[in-house]
This record gives sequence, C-alpha cells and structure tokens, in this order.
Amino acid sequence: MSETYGVLPSGFVRKSQATILDEIEQRNVSTFGAGVIQTSVSPLGQINGVFTDAAVDFWETAEDVYASFDPDQADGIRLDILGKVRGVARPSGEVDTDFRRRVTNAGQADISYTANLNRLRDLPGVTFASVRVNSGQAADALGLPAHNVAYAVTGGDDQDVALAVYQNSVGGIGLFGNVTIPVTADGFCQQVNLIRPVEVPIRVELDVRHIPDACNCAPPTVGVIAQAIIDAFAGECGYRNGDTVLEKRVASEAAQIGNLEIVETRIARNADLIVAEEIETTLFERPVIISPYVSVRYV
Repeated sequence: MSETYGVLPSGFVRKSQATILDEIEQRNVSTFGAGVIQTSVSPLGQINGVFTDAAVDFWETAEDVYASFDPDQADGIRLDILGKVRGVARPSGEVDTDFRRRVTNAGQADISYTANLNRLRDLPGVTFASVRVNSGQAADALGLPAHNVAYAVTGGDDQDVALAVYQNSVGGIGLFGNVTIPVTADGFCQQVNLIRPVEVPIRVELDVRHIPDACNCAPPTVGVIAQAIIDAFAGECGYRNGDTVLEKRVASEAAQIGNLEIVETRIARNADLIVAEEIETTLFERPVIISPYVSVRYV
C-alpha cells in the first residue's frame, strides 16, 4: 500500500470511491490516449464502475480486518479471539460491550510493580527508578519495614514523581523513603514517601592480559573495556539502591568481552579508596560505576 492510504502511523486510511475511479480513468488515459471516452454511459465507463466497486469492497474489507485487531472495535468471534490472547474467556450470554470491558481492563489500572516502574521511567528527567518490597512480618536486611514498598527515583520533578508513586500504589501498603513530598490527588492533600538515593561512585581498577586468537585480532582497547563495564552496570540489570558491589561480578562482566584474562580486579568507594572484595550500600544509597573512576591497564 502507498504512503497515503492503508496502515499509517495515524491509523488506517481508506481510499475513497472518487479517488479509485479517478485513478482508473487516469491510467486509461495513459494507456489509450487523452481522447478515450469514459463517460458513465460508455462501455469503458461501465467497466470502470465495475472495477471501482470491486476496489471499494477491497478497501472496506481491509479496514475491517485492521479494526478487528483492536478490542475497542472488534466484535463477535473476533473479539472472542482477542480475549483468548489475553486469557479472558467469554461466558455464555455475555454481550460484546461487557466482554470488551473485561478484555481491555476498562476502568482498572495496572498497578503491577513493573508497570509502575515503566511509568516512572517515562517521566521527563527520570534517569533511574527501582522498587523494593517487603511483604514479610518484620523489617528486612536493608531496614525496609514490614508491609512496606520503597520506590527509589533519580531525576524528575518531585511533584510528578510523587504523584505517579501515589496514584499507582495500593491502599493500606506503606510507602517508605528518605523524603516526604506533599501532593494533591483527587482533591485531597497527601504525603508521599519515597527514596531519593544518594549516588555512591565506585572506583574500578582492572589489570588484564590479552589472549591471542587464531585470527590474530587486535586486543580491545582499554577504553572499550572500561565502557563495557560501565554499560553493564548502568541499565535495568545494573545496581539498585542497597545493592552490594562484588569484585567478582565486575571481573565477570569484563571477561565477557572476550580474548581477555582478568589478572586482578580492585574496587573501592571513590570517597575512601579502601580496596575490598565487596562494598555494601544502604537502602538510601545507589552504587554507580562511571567513566572517571574506571581504569584499565594491560600487564
């Protein structure tokens, strides 16, 4: 289909009957010349009408197929199929309107922790978001009280972050944090607790040795190795607040680059430079590994 009609980023655009007929007539002119007779009562005009009607039927069918993938537009058996994709079955006698509401979760918010984190990460300015949950009967090892949830967020506007945390939390579950942000939600004043973690820069020093391969490839540069370590701990699978930094984990990430022997790994808090095999952080701290504090040397 063209870039004007069919499935477009804005939705489905159907070609009109007038447009179809005009395109057919223009092609006839290109083929038979400008003098070709195509009036509605002429033989060619009648043929044009037949092909136009067939094309209109095609575009209507294509639009129906497109709409059938949208639970807000699908009905009947097609809506049943979309329900199966979501694991929702239609009981006998339930009308489309009620079944559609269950398929789309209309009026029901997705407050899973994964969905909440995605909402927080989508807020302008947010660079990090994490959540810790304690459903036990006593405080956990990090000091998170029983039956509490602690959202940790770096960046973003305080009001935007706090409102997103509040609106997607379950009543009766405590929100724990090191800051309290007042917000107005549904016309009422609320106090929202969350964590604004303090970033703890970790210094990493690596001594490595190149292991030549049969292809005699050049060893990775120290810059490539350093960036690989930074990238490994910067994403969603990187360090959260309260995590313990392990020297062995840093070494294992570096070893994945290939053709390298990790001779020695040293880690320390950049603030005190005391080398240790592991570095613990508190619930209100988040370890970060950034470029200025990563050094690699070949030995």
